Amino acid sequence: MKTIIIIFLFAICSKAYSQPTIIGKWRRLDDTSKNRDKNNKQLRFGDMEIRSDSTFHIKGDSTTNTSTVSGWHVGDELNGTWEKLDAQHFIFWVGHKNDKMFISYTIEKLNKNNLILSIGPARKKVHKIKFKRL
Repeated sequence: MKTIIIIFLFAICSKAYSQPTIIGKWRRLDDTSKNRDKNNKQLRFGDMEIRSDSTFHIKGDSTTNTSTVSGWHVGDELNGTWEKLDAQHFIFWVGHKNDKMFISYTIEKLNKNNLILSIGPARKKVHKIKFKRL
């Protein structure tokens, strides 16, 4: 009986330990750019890095920082902290958490090499974003 319990506990611990992690560098696949090098490990516009110290970085278009054109610019770098709410939901706190600016995601799929996130209300998945692990 003890042997069965030990095997059962080992199986549960092994399964929990083998869960894929969201931590790592991710290449955005559904970008409008057609010539994306999916094998280059260097972060490019739209890629993100989720770090084990609960910080994140989303690579932006650095030309917006040096632009002389007035008006709105999109594609800035995003940095901040992240927080996992449960097995399928996490939040990116942009800048400082006290600023209360956040992006909420639902994890649709996570395995060793692929990540699919959705943004939007719980019942209406508004937009899905696909990533490949770098």
